[in-house]
Amino acid sequence: IQDRGETAIVYDPEREYTPQFFNPSRGDVILNPLDARMPFWSPGDEARNEPEALTLAASLFPDRHNEQRFFTRGPREILAHLFTYKPSPQDLAEWLSHDEEIDRRVRGTEMAWLIAQTAPGQREGVMAELKMVAKALKLLPSEKEARTRWNTLQWARHRRGWIFLTSTKTTRERLLPLTSLWLDLLVLRLMDEALPNHRQAPQPVCFMLDELASLQKLPQLHAAITQNRKSNNPVVLGFQGRSQLETLYGHDAEAMLSQPATKIFLRTSEPRAARWISETDRKSTR
Repeated sequence: IQDRGETAIVYDPEREYTPQFFNPSRGDVILNPLDARMPFWSPGDEARNEPEALTLAASLFPDRHNEQRFFTRGPREILAHLFTYKPSPQDLAEWLSHDEEIDRRVRGTEMAWLIAQTAPGQREGVMAELKMVAKALKLLPSEKEARTRWNTLQWARHRRGWIFLTSTKTTRERLLPLTSLWLDLLVLRLMDEALPNHRQAPQPVCFMLDELASLQKLPQLHAAITQNRKSNNPVVLGFQGRSQLETLYGHDAEAMLSQPATKIFLRTSEPRAARWISETDRKSTR
């Protein structure tokens, strides 16, 4: 990718690629609020309208198997509403940390019933989910602390510099909502920029997603894998076993696993995985 002068988005949870390939002079960006090189990023710069705000919120609160949809849909709708105020990450974290601030900003809207005082169990569940996002947002640098400003909209138009999303074993869980949101947003932006009304095909961007199962479900990833030929954004997925994707993506995992034109299988001692590898290999060589 580097030799061809193309661009990559690298999910690097073990920080194996960043030391070798990160190049500031190329305009590369590190998305990790615990790294001093992190630019200023704000959700207020990303949500241009209500539908986009809901898409952003869905990336932070994806549908989960074996969980009541209400405790995904409720926080998602409230967060999408808060995005429309165009807050800085510090403002949004402050609102999400205080119940009275959320109450004030949804009062009089159709979302007020989601956190009604008359349903304490329901209210507590929604508020707890929103506070998890607040913990991640509090890590983001303020505009004064960062050297540059960055957002996915501008980057997808110009595609200057690689993007590295890093973490460590001790920080990964805390950063997970933000990392998943950024990756999901980048998939969405690149697919939008590849619409057929552009005169010239945009520069290819390769997604390198190692240890995919360490992320939460990315709502846009299924579309990226099944439609990447149209958007010219190849995707490289690395994971330990098929069951990891099935746990995250359910029935969609079948289509996602069938799409890659090139598959590399390493040895496995798990019987079900071995059978799947064997059957996949036979079908691909027919």
